[in-house]
Amino acid sequence: MKYKLNSYLVNNRGMSLIEILASLVILTIIFVSLSHFFFQASLFSVKVEDQLTSINIAEKVLHDVKTNTVNSTGNTVSIDGKQYKEINPTELNGKLYYPYVLVSPETPTILQLEKIHVKIYTEKIEPGHQQALASEIFGYNEKGASK
Repeated sequence: MKYKLNSYLVNNRGMSLIEILASLVILTIIFVSLSHFFFQASLFSVKVEDQLTSINIAEKVLHDVKTNTVNSTGNTVSIDGKQYKEINPTELNGKLYYPYVLVSPETPTILQLEKIHVKIYTEKIEPGHQQALASEIFGYNEKGASK
């Protein structure tokens, strides 16, 4: 037994074609499974980046509405049966984000608050078309302060 192991280690013939092909098949299987993982991770990373960017834009628009510095296009768009103000689009990371704002007095009148609803889309809202919502945020402002 010791002699066979020793002769195998000392043998200078190299590897056979079958051994090389088997190792290539194993390496290919490993590479394909890892490449699928990295591909999915990169897709997830892009989606998270878009969502984080749209949330930051929504927070900025909410702040601008509260401080009366929002840049509206002057147009209104019907979303879910309510009239939202169209805000000038924001370009970040090579993509356009389209904010829409609804200011409504949906709180008890004694509170004197307005509900501010900001929606961000990655495509401009067109009548009759359904766009995917990137993010939305809610806030409140003293009544009459955002007009």
